[in-house]
Amino acid sequence: MYYGCYCGAGFELLLKSKMVSVDGVEQFCSAACLLKFLKETGNSDRLLDIIAKTNPVPHSLGVGAGAYDAETDTWFRSGYEIIVSKFFDYHKIKWTYEARSVPFKGRGFYVPDFLLQAHGYLVEVKGRWTGKGKRKFIETAKQLPVILIQDYLVKDIKRYAIHTS
Repeated sequence: MYYGCYCGAGFELLLKSKMVSVDGVEQFCSAACLLKFLKETGNSDRLLDIIAKTNPVPHSLGVGAGAYDAETDTWFRSGYEIIVSKFFDYHKIKWTYEARSVPFKGRGFYVPDFLLQAHGYLVEVKGRWTGKGKRKFIETAKQLPVILIQDYLVKDIKRYAIHTS
C-alpha cells in the first residue's frame, strides 16, 4: 500500500508492516523526513498547551518489563524506545521519557513515550498496537500535537542515526 508523507516523497509498505494511519497525525517515509518535520514545525510555544492538558507522571507508575539504558540512566519499556532516544540524542533533540500523562474521564490515562520540550510534541513509539492503546492515542491526537513513530520507521531511524554526521 502507498502512503503520503510530510516531505512529499511518499512510500510503500508491505502488508506485514501493519502501518496505522491516524487522521491528523503526520506520516513519515524516513528518519530524514521526521527530522525535516521537527526542524520546520517545531514550536516550544505548544509546550504550554501540553502542560495545561496533561499531568506529571507519578513516579510510582514504574516501568515493569523493559530494558535499562546505562547511557541515559533510563528504564524503557521497549528496545524501539531506546533506539529512538539514541536518535534524538544523536541529533541533539532534548527529550524526557514518559514525563506527562493525558487523563481520560473515567478511563484512566495515557502516557506518551517522549516529550520533546523544545519542539512542542509528544511522541509515541509503536511496534504493536492494542485496541485500548490505539483508542487512547487517537483521542490524544485530537487534542494535542503527537508524533507517531511506527516499527517501519524505527528501523530507518536506527540506520540514520548511525550513518549520518
